[in-house]
Amino acid sequence: MKTVKRIIRAILRRVHFVSLNVWIPIRRTWTKEPKRFCIACGRNVPRFLPYRGGTTPGFIDAVAVVGSDVQNFSCPRCWSHDRERHLLLFFEAFELRPKVTHKRVLHFAPEHSIRKLVESCGPSE
Repeated sequence: MKTVKRIIRAILRRVHFVSLNVWIPIRRTWTKEPKRFCIACGRNVPRFLPYRGGTTPGFIDAVAVVGSDVQNFSCPRCWSHDRERHLLLFFEAFELRPKVTHKRVLHFAPEHSIRKLVESCGPSE
């Protein structure tokens, strides 16, 4: 049994987290970088992943789009995007829970985390 645990530990030390064409060594990422908090999943993460490996469409730079952070785009645990996290922060900052309770809500293209939040408020059918 100890041999199996040692083998698993050795494999895990060499495994790299692959996401959106970004290779991040687990040991370096999970221990040395400052932690961030994802409001969507409620967990600390070492960092948010960049949009499509850190490349941005040229028009975003050309028109100087404000609001989206392409370097800290998605959560590596729940895959929520920066827009979802901003909406959740807005929802909490303006205390919108009581305003949604027992009301009719129309949510276009519902994100998973926001849908869960709205459903937990108990909107009317």
